[in-house]
Amino acid sequence: MGLITTFLYNNQYRQIAKSLLLEKANAQLHHLSIHDNLTGLFNRSAFTLFFQKELAILQRTGGHAFLAIADIDHFKRLNDTCGHPFGDEVLHNVARTLRQELRETDTVARWGGEEFLLLLSQVDEKGVMEVLERLRKAVAALTFTLHTPATDPDAGGSAGGTIAVTISIGCTAVEASVVDPLDSAYKKADNGLYTAKESGRNTVVLL
Repeated sequence: MGLITTFLYNNQYRQIAKSLLLEKANAQLHHLSIHDNLTGLFNRSAFTLFFQKELAILQRTGGHAFLAIADIDHFKRLNDTCGHPFGDEVLHNVARTLRQELRETDTVARWGGEEFLLLLSQVDEKGVMEVLERLRKAVAALTFTLHTPATDPDAGGSAGGTIAVTISIGCTAVEASVVDPLDSAYKKADNGLYTAKESGRNTVVLL
């Protein structure tokens, strides 16, 4: 292989390598732009896009979809008494459980703090309650080990001890005919969540 041929070959190889690196970097940036860094779930922007796509289907077919808000019970107290690393562990594992227990047709996102938003499609009221009860029970079955004592004795945690975590869920049907379907459904689901919290937490309320 001559010097010119070698130079052209090496130059072509470098260009290919740069192109592959650029593609990888763009893919990583795209992933970061639609996912929550801590939990790996979709973020608000991505969820809104999924909701709009589902809304278009509902408007075209007249099917059914439900919006649910899942909120970790007493999360602020856990964070304050057990530390933020423990809180992050709880968020990560609850998020993973939600993702694993949902159907392939459903979408879950971290909406903010300890609040998760779920979009459940192709399901009726009975079916959505079955799905959400399965989620609630799966989270309640989780146990977390404290590596340092909780600062608040009422939090029930000492180093090496375990703490159970629960979620409350509010849910409502998505109405495609209203002016702002996402905002409308969110407010109704939030009212359901409030009722679930007032009813003792670790429960599902469908409005």
